[in-house]
Amino acid sequence: MHILLDARMADWTGIGRYTRGLVSGLLQLAEVEDLQLTLVVAPHQRHFSERRSPLQLVTAGKPPLSLGGLREIARTARDVSPDVLHCTHISTPRPATPVPLVTTIHDLTPLVIEDSMPSAARRRVYRSLNARAVKRSAALIVPSQATAGDVATYFPPSAEKLHVIPEAADDFISAAKQLMPEFIEKLPPAPFFLSMGNTKPHKNLPVLLEAFSRLDSDAQLLLVGAGESAYLDAHLTGPARERIFFTGRVSDDELRWLYAHALAFVFPSRYEGFGLPPLEAAGFGAPVLAADASSLPEVMGDGALYFDASDAAGLAQHLTCCLHEPELLEALSAAATERAHHFSWLDTARATLAVYRRLMD
Repeated sequence: MHILLDARMADWTGIGRYTRGLVSGLLQLAEVEDLQLTLVVAPHQRHFSERRSPLQLVTAGKPPLSLGGLREIARTARDVSPDVLHCTHISTPRPATPVPLVTTIHDLTPLVIEDSMPSAARRRVYRSLNARAVKRSAALIVPSQATAGDVATYFPPSAEKLHVIPEAADDFISAAKQLMPEFIEKLPPAPFFLSMGNTKPHKNLPVLLEAFSRLDSDAQLLLVGAGESAYLDAHLTGPARERIFFTGRVSDDELRWLYAHALAFVFPSRYEGFGLPPLEAAGFGAPVLAADASSLPEVMGDGALYFDASDAAGLAQHLTCCLHEPELLEALSAAATERAHHFSWLDTARATLAVYRRLMD
């Protein structure tokens, strides 16, 4: 079986993690399965090598979601003539090709949470790209039942094509090296809660800031990312402001250190297609506090303590318990670690390969 996989977005954040993880799992299967893998990659990509792995690379220079990029993937599919084409995002070929098409839809954030993409014109383009992917694809892969429900609601013709295949974080978790970030040494010595510093509306950061401001503690809140101090100034007043910091950009090694040493990882997002950060944190034994929203309870199961995404007071109570109840932290840490073991990219690849075979049959 010859699979052509669109890996042009391997350097992106969420889609890139998915693409790299899936490829790593498929390459493990290729050692025992009759599987040939060709990747369409961006120029100067740094993740895949023909020398180290049994795969072929085809370089495509156009932006994946541009009209030129859609035509480029169609042309590549015609030239390579694979058994299956898998687009890891909604960059479906134009014009359509006779090759059976699999498309992964990670989430519908701009449609479900409109203020995450304020431009109505951009939302229309986004909707049309998803509609085209639904129409042209023989199979659609989504990372959670929650996302499957959203896709079926917004695009009813998708219902019979959907396959729920969870993502994983075992590749990130398995790397043992942990490097202390330099900025940690510049902060006052105090326990810290950890979260993501994404300020997009659906990430729900204001609720976390409001909850943290209610704490009577010297604990800090570290927000991973290159956020601006002006954002914190606009949402916070009082002494809590002095204990909240954006980390700036961190390496994977530094992020592993932060997960491993955080008092707890807090994820207040209102909407996620899957939610890799809490799963990553769980793999390092961090107690996880997560919003009871979208895919998060499905992904984290019994491995997290949940709160209403709109309830800052309820989250503040959870944070207070983490500060004063070591038995709770120990139990949450054990539950999180156990939950992380339920996911692997090899399992993701096996399930994806089964979809390919179904199309072939």
